Amino acid sequence: MDEDFRRGPGGTIENAGTQTYVCPFCGHCQVGTAVLDSDALKQIRCHESRTELGTADRCPKCSFPRGWMRVTCPHCGHRQPVSAPHWGDGCDTFHLECVQCGFVYDSLCIC
Repeated sequence: MDEDFRRGPGGTIENAGTQTYVCPFCGHCQVGTAVLDSDALKQIRCHESRTELGTADRCPKCSFPRGWMRVTCPHCGHRQPVSAPHWGDGCDTFHLECVQCGFVYDSLCIC
């Protein structure tokens, strides 16, 4: 689950008071506050289905929000969704709390 942020007056970043998530069991998606800034728009294709996104806040094929993808837990091998918003730039930074085994893993920036 990700806390949503938006640009406020004067370009400041503020908490939008909403959350975006993808269920790790069924894949149901909930987009709280769509943030379509220039960084988010760098993502051309959905990380999950490889479908073209255009300016949409979520994938028209699988409904994953921009920046979300499935990763494999390095401890138990369970695949589940995580927010990896910088993957469009080739940066694999994400935080995983595996729902299968409880393992916590932080993938650090490779940029």
